[in-house]
Amino acid sequence: MPRLHRLTTNFAAGEWSPLMEAQTDQEQYRNAVKKLENFITLPQGGIRRRPGSHFVAEVKDSTKKIRLIKFEFSVTQAYTIEMGNLYMRFFANSGILIEATTAITGAVDNGSGLIRVTATGHGLSTGDPVAIAGVGGTHEANGNWVVTVIDANTLDLDGSTFTNTYTSGGTVGKIVEVVTPYLEADLFQIQFVQSADVLYLAHPSYAPRTLSRVSATSFTLAVINFWKVNFPAGIGYDGPYLEEKDDLTITPSATTGTVTLTASAAFFDDPGHIGALVRLKHGATWGAARITAVASSTSATADVIRVFGATTASDTYQEGAWSDFRGYPGAVSFYEGRLYWAGSTFRPQTFWGSAVGNFVDHTPSVTDGDAIDFTIDANEVNIIRWMVAGKFLVMGTARNNFNVQGGSDTPIEPTNIRVKQGSGHGTAILPAVRVGGVILFVSWSGRKLHELVFDFDTDEFVAPDLTLTAEHITLGGITNIAFQRELNNTYWAVRGDGVLLALAYLREQKIVSWSRQLFTNGIVESVAVIPHPNGDREQTWLSIKRTIGGATKRYVEYLDDVGGFYNELGPDSALVYDGAATATLTGLHHLEGETVDILGDGSVYTQQVVTNGEVTGLDPTVVKAEVGLPFTSKGKTFRPEVTRGGGETIQGVPIADASIIMRVDNTLGLKIANTVVDFPTNLDSSPVKFTGDIKVSRLGWDDLGELTFEQSKPLPATILGIIRTLEIGNP
Repeated sequence: MPRLHRLTTNFAAGEWSPLMEAQTDQEQYRNAVKKLENFITLPQGGIRRRPGSHFVAEVKDSTKKIRLIKFEFSVTQAYTIEMGNLYMRFFANSGILIEATTAITGAVDNGSGLIRVTATGHGLSTGDPVAIAGVGGTHEANGNWVVTVIDANTLDLDGSTFTNTYTSGGTVGKIVEVVTPYLEADLFQIQFVQSADVLYLAHPSYAPRTLSRVSATSFTLAVINFWKVNFPAGIGYDGPYLEEKDDLTITPSATTGTVTLTASAAFFDDPGHIGALVRLKHGATWGAARITAVASSTSATADVIRVFGATTASDTYQEGAWSDFRGYPGAVSFYEGRLYWAGSTFRPQTFWGSAVGNFVDHTPSVTDGDAIDFTIDANEVNIIRWMVAGKFLVMGTARNNFNVQGGSDTPIEPTNIRVKQGSGHGTAILPAVRVGGVILFVSWSGRKLHELVFDFDTDEFVAPDLTLTAEHITLGGITNIAFQRELNNTYWAVRGDGVLLALAYLREQKIVSWSRQLFTNGIVESVAVIPHPNGDREQTWLSIKRTIGGATKRYVEYLDDVGGFYNELGPDSALVYDGAATATLTGLHHLEGETVDILGDGSVYTQQVVTNGEVTGLDPTVVKAEVGLPFTSKGKTFRPEVTRGGGETIQGVPIADASIIMRVDNTLGLKIANTVVDFPTNLDSSPVKFTGDIKVSRLGWDDLGELTFEQSKPLPATILGIIRTLEIGNP
């Protein structure tokens, strides 16, 4: 009976589609797998069990979806923003951002069953959102609450239940929160770009805004004023505007101050034109005003921001390009010293660039360095959905992408703009990401991820499909994305059904490796990446909708690859304990009623159900522990192929694994096929991670030869390669 050896040296091709099962002649077939769940492909080609997620906080309102976005002031000062229905909250240094804290010195039942906290001189007001941490005894007080102030030193936690006697400690601080106009339904269409401590926000239904970092714990959101009064002297600006029109006349009642504008025919919309700009020409003089009220379709009140040339009727006018009536740009980007906006509802294929160095100046001009206003001429009318800066300013629409540039060695100017059609692939309303000289973008259907790259052979941009061999992976469509550069290049994509996709992407090493990340009792709704507080990597944050004790909860969590006993956290939605030896772990109210994994001092304890926010009876006691929801990392290979003499195949031939050698790194516990590989886990000392070869023999015959492997314990597992000795023929 012949024996053949098959070597899998890496997993660089990741999970492939079932439609690829017969493609045994493909170069990457031996490096692809049929299933890859809760593993991440490493740059070196191996796969590692993903880190568990660290629980941070429940969102403000678990009945509503939120979106996470990043705010990166520097690599050492970065925030994850919880953008919810009409508000923003912030996370920094792996926790929720709060103002100054006040020490808690007591907690009692307020007589109605609520927790009443004593915090002398707390300075809070009724209705304030607060975060409480470190309370001993009454550990159910730890978390986020809205307070009712009793007096200067005491307050009640709305919706709480007093259960345990207070022992010591604790702090309370007001959660940093910013009021916004953005509704839940609109959150995922917001585009943003950042310069220093200012984030610029674009959405086609909302006026452009800035989110500014005032201090480490203070932010402000403001509508951007694209106008500045230019009289009695000095430099002003206004704009942008639509094209000049002469189909009616508009007469100002005065040349300065607050005026009445009277149109000869219906023009003004109430309330759509409130806040809009209007530009009137008298002779060679252009004046401008900002509408503050609309009396009728032919009459409006306005404040003059650029002196009118006369009080006579003007038959040449320009309406402001952006308003509640015309809509606002939905895309934003920096390029060559300008801030660009693009893709409004009324002008879907127009982009506007500010004056160089003044991001709010859109005064009409044809002078170099002044503002830019340009509409792409294309056969199909499609709204510009994103812009990415590089060698060119690349713009994506629903049916194509375009490259915008000036001359060969000159920047874009008002009279020097060249637009060239790109690859012909349309795009979804999702941000595109530049990775080196490549742009990654999601197709208009949400089902494909394209790699936009310049092809020197054809002198054109091309956009290969990175899901070609894994077309199944995006079933349900991609709804949210983020890109992580450190330590590993990973493109994170949230699928419509809440599965988190991870694409290990290193173009130079030919690594395009998809995997799926699944969460117990949870679906992912949003993902963001910010620099890690340690400053040596990036940190992936998730908003996860979970079912806990039969109730819907939405939690903010992050994948923790440094905070666990073995670096990577073992369970999901976990909390970490590091303190005096104890048999009871508290503060687990966010997992009430759920069965949890417990990792104590590196050893796996028997699972427990969280009761009253606790797990108890740990024997031996623990000094360091992780408690959270269990998850399993799984993999399955394709049918093996080893070409024999004369080009013969082993497909369809009975196969048995005489032996399997799995080469691992710093691993504890694996199940290979139906064989559990045991590692030392006695509770008298911490297990030692194993590096080397694991051998399993005599797994039996079948016609497929697919090999399964999994890690179901909250322990590390890294697989570098597989060596299989196959027996071929009849059993």
